[in-house]
Amino acid sequence: MKKQFDLTSEIPLPGLESFYDEFLATRIDELGETKRALIAKNYQIVAEYAHKWKGFSAPYGFGVLGQIALEIEKCLEVDEIKRCEILLNEAETYLTVTKKKGDF
Repeated sequence: MKKQFDLTSEIPLPGLESFYDEFLATRIDELGETKRALIAKNYQIVAEYAHKWKGFSAPYGFGVLGQIALEIEKCLEVDEIKRCEILLNEAETYLTVTKKKGDF
C-alpha cells in the first residue's frame, strides 16, 4: 500500500515563492544524479541528497519531497535498495508531474 504524505507543507513560505521554479529545476537535476548514484551503488551520494532534501524542502513548498527523502534515508539504513528505487521514482513523479504545475 502506498504511503499517504502530508500535503500541508506544499505552499512556499512567504518570501520564497519567487524561488519555486529554480528550486524545482535544481531538484530535478539532483534527482537524476541521485538515480545514477543508486544504479552505481554509490549509496553515500544517495544519502547526502536525501538528507539535503529532507532538511529544506518544506519551506519552499516541497514538503512531500522532504517526506520521501526521510523514507529514503530509512531504507538506506536497512539496505532496502529496491525500496529506495521505488521512492526515487515517486520523487520523480512528484517533481515532474505534480509540482511542475506550480499550483500553490
